[in-house]
Amino acid sequence: MSDHLQLSDRSWVDLFKAPEHLTAPAVVERLWRLCPPERGRIRRSGITLCSYTFSGHTLVGGPVPPELQPFLDWANSLPQYGGRFNEVLVNWYQDGRDWIGTHSDSIAQLLPDSPILSLSLGDTRTFRICPARRGGLAPHTPAAAAKGSRLPAVDNSSSSSGGAGGGSLKTSPDWRQDIELPHGTVLVMGGAMQTEFTHEVPQLPPSVVRQRLASGEGPGRRINVTLRQFAPEAAAREGAPPAKRQRAAAAG
Repeated sequence: MSDHLQLSDRSWVDLFKAPEHLTAPAVVERLWRLCPPERGRIRRSGITLCSYTFSGHTLVGGPVPPELQPFLDWANSLPQYGGRFNEVLVNWYQDGRDWIGTHSDSIAQLLPDSPILSLSLGDTRTFRICPARRGGLAPHTPAAAAKGSRLPAVDNSSSSSGGAGGGSLKTSPDWRQDIELPHGTVLVMGGAMQTEFTHEVPQLPPSVVRQRLASGEGPGRRINVTLRQFAPEAAAREGAPPAKRQRAAAAG
């Protein structure tokens, strides 16, 4: 069973639970062993010849580690999302102070209309969606997310229209959507989301981090595994020789 959020007539998000064989504690621990020693790092695997710009840094793909192959195999077993996932990007969040800033993913090298699938493992974090605007990122008014909802919308607009444009609530500059991502949550971004909206994973408030550390709860570690479908011609256009997997600094 999944939840579907229609952001506009062209943009959407799906949410559902990942299978247990991808979320078991032993699987998560194996992924942590892949974590680069430097803080604020990401790793990309899958398309050896094709570079990809993420969060302002260009990454070159390498062979998919055996620890990540099951994620690709599972994603490609989901026919509703195209079944042509061929790239894996991993972000490690050591605690609530690690974050990803407001951005939209590059889709220039991806298969047309292919969705982007991500899987959250570990601590619950907020995934925030805001409207994008031409020439920059749309501002939003801070507000507390509603509790008790899988999709807690924060609506600061007086409009109630659900379509795109024409004063739509979801394209109003002060609208935002906060989605809580507990362990094992799959989030799929589809349609025109990368051109119509931005997303981010904000830091936890310092008071919350201090409280967790003082209470012995642990630092709140999290891993995010993102899968994409690169077009075959993307590597050919790149024209780069095979390269070893590279590490590049992520935002935050």
